[in-house]
Amino acid sequence: MQVSARLMIPFDSSSITRTETLSNPFNEKLSICRSTVVRRGLEFKMRTVQNGARDLVLGAGGIKGFGHLGLLRAMRERNIVPHRVIGVSIGSAIATLHANGFTEDQSRDILLDAMHRFDKGGVARFLRRFNPVKLYRQGGIIELRTLFEDICARYSLRPQPNLAIVAYDLARRKPVLFEGTDYDLVSAVCGSCSVPVVMRTTSYGQVYPPTMRLVDGGVYHPCPTEFSPRPAIVSQLGLATKSPREKLPFVDRLFHFGEQMISRWWQRRFKRPRKQDLLIRTGKPDVAVLSFSARESTFLELEKYGYETASREFDKAIRSGAL
Repeated sequence: MQVSARLMIPFDSSSITRTETLSNPFNEKLSICRSTVVRRGLEFKMRTVQNGARDLVLGAGGIKGFGHLGLLRAMRERNIVPHRVIGVSIGSAIATLHANGFTEDQSRDILLDAMHRFDKGGVARFLRRFNPVKLYRQGGIIELRTLFEDICARYSLRPQPNLAIVAYDLARRKPVLFEGTDYDLVSAVCGSCSVPVVMRTTSYGQVYPPTMRLVDGGVYHPCPTEFSPRPAIVSQLGLATKSPREKLPFVDRLFHFGEQMISRWWQRRFKRPRKQDLLIRTGKPDVAVLSFSARESTFLELEKYGYETASREFDKAIRSGAL
């Protein structure tokens, strides 16, 4: 069931600590990008019906989300402008950057910086001193809120009219759709990216008891197209289905082979995209969703794979008249 953000408690902007002294290396370029996106958005909205614009769904997939950047680059080169961008899990973070006017190169730099600051050793430390009571109370091992608060403040990220974020509410066991411009963006993205058990749940609404306990939107569906009333371009990352090509730390190996074991069951569990949707599998099959210790070269390979795959599919769709 869809829960619109417009029905939620209004967002108080004072609840997020914003540090104005944080530098934005893209300030000059960003002002140009934002004005361009706004103008195109207004023009495109007027001719949506005539041109049959599609929504864009950026699916869940952890570090494989760099493949979304490759797809966005392929779309830009072919002047394919989506009507709205719907993000799930890592797709919500990339959709937020894209809707706020950041280019693929800028988004990549921001994500790489976030990966360097991510607490990669948190899972290993927790497994060495496993405490089920602590895990139950916290709802997960790794805290994401501080990281997303800093990113949103540093790059002045805001909710946008052409942005939608899907999370999952554990309290009600229903998906939550954040749309419009009057919700807490940090909580929405943080909740949508919080893989259960691995990341801590995100509370939304009143303090205690929380109105919602948000976790990864991929729990509901890794690529939910039901929130798009029109045909969509779906960027699907998927789980690892092949053995890794590089040597991985113990925890990453554990996650990788776990994904290989459940990948077939995972695919059967969810409905396939609708017939009118254009499905593009932008995730490399030999990389796991939670391989946070991967090298920077792996992230660049993921982006290249997404670009090459999307380019082939777009060219095929354009030749056939589907786009």
